[in-house]
Amino acid sequence: MMTLLLLQLMHDLKTKGHYAISETMKENMADFYGGYADDTATVSAISKLYKNHGYTVDTHTAVAYQVYTDYVNKTGDKTQTLIASTAEPLSSSHVACLRVLVKMWMPFLTLNWLNCFLRKPA
Repeated sequence: MMTLLLLQLMHDLKTKGHYAISETMKENMADFYGGYADDTATVSAISKLYKNHGYTVDTHTAVAYQVYTDYVNKTGDKTQTLIASTAEPLSSSHVACLRVLVKMWMPFLTLNWLNCFLRKPA
């Protein structure tokens, strides 16, 4: 029964571009919370977790952490929570490192570039 429902929902998504869930399904989602994190918030979460806990996370786990943090700030609910990470931080380390390094070094690099540019003879 559930398989047929899922197939119908996915068919609607493919053919109509959207699907609708029943009121019962909505009621069953009452305990769920959804959110998002943009690139800036994701980089910030990676940085905070590393600075505060010495733990490097992948970008997906950073989004989960940021959404959890937003949830706690919005609701005040501090129920003990487990964020289960299934990704290896090093699988996207180039992305995380690049963003963190660019954010940290960009002011220095920009000033250094301007200094070189301004001293360059015309």
